[in-house]
Amino acid sequence: MSNIFAEKVLTLPYELLYSILDNIPDEYLMQYIDFPTIGKVALDILSSNVIIFKESPRLIEDYLTDCRIEGELFPRDNSETKHSITFDLYGVLRFIVKYPHFRPHRLYVYEISDFEILRRICKWIVDEAKSVSISRRFCLGPELPGIVSECSNIDHLSTSNCQDVLAEIPSTVTEITYRKVSHLNPFFRPLPVPFLRVFPEHLINVDICVEVEDYFIPKLPNTLKRMHIEFSRKPQRNGEERPMGIDIEHLNNLHTASFEGIHSLAFGAFKAPKQLRNLHIEACTVHGDWRYLAQLTNLRSLQVAAGDIYTNIIAEFPTSLTDLVVDTETECIAETFEFPPRLVSLYLDHIELPVSYPEIQFPHTLKNLHLGLADKDYLLQELNLPELETLTLEANVLHLRILPKSLREFSYRYGNFFAAIRSELKEYTNLTSLSFNGLKLVGLDCRMPPNLENLDLRNNWLPEILLDYTKIRKLYACRNKLPHLNKASLKLPEGLLELHLNETDLHKEGEYSTFSVHPPVYEPCFPESLEFLSLGDSNITDAILNKLELSRCTKLKELSLHANYISSLSSRDFPKSLVFLDISSNRIKKIVDGDLSGFKSLRGINASNNTKLGSGLVDKPIVFPQSLEYINLSACRIPSNAVQNLVVNDCKNLKWVFLLANKPIPDLSNFLDAVQRFCPLISSVHVDDKNYIPFRSMGFSFLDRTYDHTLFQALKKRNLVSVEDGARYFDEIL
Repeated sequence: MSNIFAEKVLTLPYELLYSILDNIPDEYLMQYIDFPTIGKVALDILSSNVIIFKESPRLIEDYLTDCRIEGELFPRDNSETKHSITFDLYGVLRFIVKYPHFRPHRLYVYEISDFEILRRICKWIVDEAKSVSISRRFCLGPELPGIVSECSNIDHLSTSNCQDVLAEIPSTVTEITYRKVSHLNPFFRPLPVPFLRVFPEHLINVDICVEVEDYFIPKLPNTLKRMHIEFSRKPQRNGEERPMGIDIEHLNNLHTASFEGIHSLAFGAFKAPKQLRNLHIEACTVHGDWRYLAQLTNLRSLQVAAGDIYTNIIAEFPTSLTDLVVDTETECIAETFEFPPRLVSLYLDHIELPVSYPEIQFPHTLKNLHLGLADKDYLLQELNLPELETLTLEANVLHLRILPKSLREFSYRYGNFFAAIRSELKEYTNLTSLSFNGLKLVGLDCRMPPNLENLDLRNNWLPEILLDYTKIRKLYACRNKLPHLNKASLKLPEGLLELHLNETDLHKEGEYSTFSVHPPVYEPCFPESLEFLSLGDSNITDAILNKLELSRCTKLKELSLHANYISSLSSRDFPKSLVFLDISSNRIKKIVDGDLSGFKSLRGINASNNTKLGSGLVDKPIVFPQSLEYINLSACRIPSNAVQNLVVNDCKNLKWVFLLANKPIPDLSNFLDAVQRFCPLISSVHVDDKNYIPFRSMGFSFLDRTYDHTLFQALKKRNLVSVEDGARYFDEIL
C-alpha cells in the first residue's frame, strides 16, 4: 500500500502528527496526503468513518475516478466526523496491520460475509467502533444471529433476506433496510405486515418492502422518525381496485414518510401525525380530493407522483409547505390549487391549473421551478416569474425574454427550438448552467450568457458545434448529427474540462452524410485543457482514432471509448496523463504497442468484452504500469500462452483483476504466480469456476469466484432472470 503520509508529514513526531491533522484545513491537508482510498476525502486516523465495500467493477471504477460510491449503506449524517476512508476488505486489513492503533468512529460493512471475516481477524475494530452498519445484498452467506449476537454496537441492518428480519435483531439496531437491494436476488419476498411488530423497540428509521392488501396500520415503535415503505400489493379478488387506507397517525415522533407501489390512494383514507414534515407518495392512481393535507400544519415537503389523477384536483395545502412536487403521466385538471405563501421549490408536470399561465401568481419566495405543460401544443407567450435561481421548462415558448435575470440554472427541454435559436442571453450574467436538451436544434444562432460554465446540447440535430465562450467547463453533446470530427465542425474553447460525445453517428472519412456541412475529414480538434472525454458508441475506428491524435490532450485523465469499432491496441494513441481508460466492448484483436509502463498516473483499465483480444495477447504483451490498481479483461477469450503476456512485474499497487467469462486458461498459474510475487496489495483475481477449481489448492488466497456464484451465474439461469435483464446487467458484471 502506498504511504498514507508524504515525507514532509512523516518527519513529524507520531503524537504531534494527529494534532496537526485535526487543525489543518482540508484543502491544504490534501496536498500532503497520498490517498490509498477514493474520492476527495481527508484522512483523520483517530476519528474516521470507514466504509468497507464489496468490490465490483462498477464500484471500483467509481473508486478510481473519484466518484462517490452509490449504495444502500452509507453515512446519512456526517455531522459528528468530517472525514471518511473507504476500502475493500483486504485493503482495510492491510491498513490495520500498518496502523494497529486505528479505531474507526463509525464502521460501514457492505457485505455481511466481510463483517464475519473482520470480526474473526480483528474483533477489536468492530467492538471499539462507536456504531456499526452491516449489509447483506444476497441471500447467500452466514446467518444473522450467529454473526451479530456478540455485537452490542450494531445500529443499522440492511438486508434482502427475510430470515434476517424475522431473527432476533439486536436491541441496539435503530435503522432497518429490507429491500431487494440486488436486482439479481430471485429469493426476495415482501415482508407480511404482521411481522413488523418484531422490530426493535428503539427503531428510528425503516426502509422496507411489505405486502399489504387493503389497509396499512403498521405496528412499529413510537420512536420511529423516518419511514420508507414500498408496497407489493396482492391482486384484488373482486377485479375492482379500491383505494388503499394508510394510518400512521399513532407514530407521534414521525417526521418523514415515503410510500411507493400504491395502486390507488385517496387522501380521505390517509391519516398522518400532525408533526409530519416530509411526505412522499408514488401511486398508480390518486383521487383528486387533497383537502386533508391542509391539516398537516407542520408539513414542509410534499411529493405526489401518479400515473393518473382519478378526479379533478381540489387541493388545500398547509401554509408551512416550502417544497411541492406534483408529477403525473397524464393530463390532470386542478379545480382548486393555491400555492402556499412560503413555497421555495415547485415541480409541476401535466397539471392544468385553474387560471391561465399569464395569470399565475407564483409566491415571491419561489427559487426553484420545474414547469411541464399539460398541453404540449400550447404556445407559452407570457409568464410572470419571480426572482428564480433554477428553472426547467418543458413547454413550447414564444421567446426566452420571460426569464428572470436572477437565474443561475436554466433548462429548456422538448419544446419549440425557435425560442432557443433566437434567444439573447448575454445579459444573464448569473446564468452558469444552460440546457437545450431535445429541441432538434440544427444550429446555435444565439448569444450565450457570458459566465456560462455547463452547457447541455444533448438530443439535437447539430451538424457542428462552434463555441467561443471561454468560461465553459463542461459540455454535454451526446446524440447529435456530427458526421465527422474536425476543426471546422467542432470548435471548443481552451479551458474546457469535460466533454461528452456519446452515441455520435460518425461516418467514415471521405463519406458525406445528409448533415454534412464541412469536409468529411478527421483531425485533432479537442482542446489541450480537456480532462474527461467520452466517445462511447460513436463508430470510432482505428483510422478515426489515429487521426484524432488524442495523445495531444496532455491533461486528459479519463477516456471512454466503450462500444466502438477499434480493432488494435496501441499505447501511442493515448496521452500518458490518463488515470482511467475504458476500451471495453470493442473489436480489439491486435496489439500494436502494448507498453503502458510510461503511463505513470494510470490507475485502471477496462478492456472487457473484446472477444478477440486474447488471440492478440499470444503475439504481443501488455506491460502495465506501477500505478495500476485495476484490470478488467473479462470476456476476452484468453487462450493458452496468452495470459503470461499480461506483464505485472512492476505493478506494486495492483489490487483487482477481473477475468470473468473466459474459457479455461491452462497456464493461468503463470499469471497468478506473477501477481503473488510482484503485487503485494492484490485483493482479488476474479474468475469463474472453470478457472477457479484447477488452481484453488495452489495457495493463491486472492483467487476469487464470488461473482461466479452471485451475479454472473444468476444471469445464466433463464428461469430466474429474463434475457432483457441479463442484457441490462451484463455490463455491470464486466
